[in-house]
Amino acid sequence: DSHQDPPVLTLASSLLISQNIVAASSQQPAATATATATFMYITANYSSCLSALEAEVRTYENFVYFSLAVTLICATIRRAKAATFKEHPALGAKVLFSFAILKVALGVILLSVFPGCPQVCEGACTTTAHHYIYPTLVFGVAFSYFLLGNRYRKLANAQAAVVAAEEEDDDDEGNLMVETTTTTSPPQGKELV
Repeated sequence: DSHQDPPVLTLASSLLISQNIVAASSQQPAATATATATFMYITANYSSCLSALEAEVRTYENFVYFSLAVTLICATIRRAKAATFKEHPALGAKVLFSFAILKVALGVILLSVFPGCPQVCEGACTTTAHHYIYPTLVFGVAFSYFLLGNRYRKLANAQAAVVAAEEEDDDDEGNLMVETTTTTSPPQGKELV
């Protein structure tokens, strides 16, 4: 296998580790020995450390791409089924609540699989700060789906109330029980109800 690591990464890693060794040597001899041992371990296991870190990054990126795909799918469904959701708002509410739950789950997963320093690197990584920007955006999208689903739910409840009121006004055969009267000159030729 003639695979060589990128020289920039190798040089940057070596400089960072040598800075840690120099800083440790100025403090205590025992720290110098520890830093030297860490340097030797990292140089011996550099490729396994790098591949472990890349695997964690790939896992995180896959969940990011999946989350983006879910957002695009939801937007496509909302546009394609807008008329259907207006006629059947209960269906729209179910769809949007489902997408909201999925996005919340993805937000939690993104927070938990954020790449850190792998075990095989044994503390060679400096600081690994979590970036909460994208998971926060995912939670925001989930919240907007919840709000839209709630609007559809309210619309479905209003439609159900109208249907129930109309059914009260009908007799058993479906005839409208409200009296209609006509005047001798109905406005614009329509029957008054």
